[in-house]
Amino acid sequence: MSKKVNYKEKYCQVCKELFKPTSPKQKFCLNCKVVVAKLKQQQRDKKRTLLKQKNKESFIRNCPLCGDVFSTFYPKKIYCGAEKCEILRKRKNVKAVDIVRNAKRKENRRFKRARLKGAKLKFIKYFIESINYKLIEARSYTSSHKSTLKLKCPEGHTWETTWHNLYSSNGRCMTCYLKNNYVSKPELLVREFIEENFPGINVKYNDRSVLRPKELDFYFPDNNLAIEVCGLYWHGELSSGKHKSYHYDKMKGCYAKGVRLITVFEDELITNKNIVFSRISQALGKPKRRIFARKCVVKELTSIEANTFYKYNHIQGKSTALVRYGLYYNDELVCVGSLGKITRQHTSTKDTIELKRFCTLPSVSVVGGVGKIFKRMKFFALDNGYTVIKSYCDMRYANIFRPVYEVLGFELEGFTKYTPHYFKDQQRYRNFSLRKTPEERLTGKTEWQLRQVQGYDRIWDCGHRTYIYKLIN
Repeated sequence: MSKKVNYKEKYCQVCKELFKPTSPKQKFCLNCKVVVAKLKQQQRDKKRTLLKQKNKESFIRNCPLCGDVFSTFYPKKIYCGAEKCEILRKRKNVKAVDIVRNAKRKENRRFKRARLKGAKLKFIKYFIESINYKLIEARSYTSSHKSTLKLKCPEGHTWETTWHNLYSSNGRCMTCYLKNNYVSKPELLVREFIEENFPGINVKYNDRSVLRPKELDFYFPDNNLAIEVCGLYWHGELSSGKHKSYHYDKMKGCYAKGVRLITVFEDELITNKNIVFSRISQALGKPKRRIFARKCVVKELTSIEANTFYKYNHIQGKSTALVRYGLYYNDELVCVGSLGKITRQHTSTKDTIELKRFCTLPSVSVVGGVGKIFKRMKFFALDNGYTVIKSYCDMRYANIFRPVYEVLGFELEGFTKYTPHYFKDQQRYRNFSLRKTPEERLTGKTEWQLRQVQGYDRIWDCGHRTYIYKLIN
């Protein structure tokens, strides 16, 4: 079986929306691909029409298959196009010509690839020297994700990495990273956001006073808030040896000191930067806009309306649901929440419904918004025979001192300390999406053993809390 390649997401050149390409040269999403093909066909037809008008005298040709003389307006046309010739053209003797042509094209492609690899290796050496590193060894370069480079950092530490990690992900020497000799690219993004939007705020970078000897990337003493930015490579189980309880223990240690910890994964800053920054602004108590729910109108939304809102404003994106409600302020949708069937059926009963999503516009605080929407949700649940509303809270972002669920009247049913997330080529996947297939269960291997063979590493989160709201006591 051929390996499925996960290419980096691109912006469609027509609709400007993000899409996942199936080949490295794909420029358009699947929806726009059909439109572009039609446009190109129209352009070709237009050129042919102009060619007819330009060439008043037609070209005289002898068909190489039937020998008949025919005339055409197109200089590249070889065959007459008769039915008998089309049958002959598709037979082996004609295909042999195509095979030779294809073989020549393949040779040219191989030559170009070899030439590109040589140029790439020169650029790699140039880039490594520009950051004051030394290239000790470069095994035959074939892929930016797989080929290993052995380097020496300015401090004299030897280190092995890939070109993708070094160039695209801004990865550097692990020993220097642990000694805090440089700041990672994701951390720089958060620093720039804080310095630009909160110029006078009291913040300590790379602080070790709260959890000595452990480090917190950002610590706000006046707000009792800390932020941990986790690079996937630098916080991975295989790549950096981080234990599964590493992030959970940090959150628990901060909680003991009265500090709320927000843990951000690197890929979230790449794909959902504005949402992450909105969460930080909310945690600092300084949103750009504050709206009161009493001035808003509650309306039921369609699936498309709700999922479009979630796509740009919720860190987990769209979701399935039975009902969705939105708050409108002066005809502007500012807040959305939805209820749906339980995802994890083995942990629930038939009379239980799940609070799937709730979010607001980035950097907008809707005071009382969650309470107003939840009130409508309770009516819907009772009218449809549900007695319990369940929801799951991601502790990487939750306010552990004042959880919104407890404010609404939910009860804590249980919690998990940590959950694994698989990642490969700087893309993260929930473990739920990489469960063992029926064929893999027959191997007798664990899920983790199977994923390691496929090239996955894993990073652990801070766990989840399960809350329930009893509609009938």
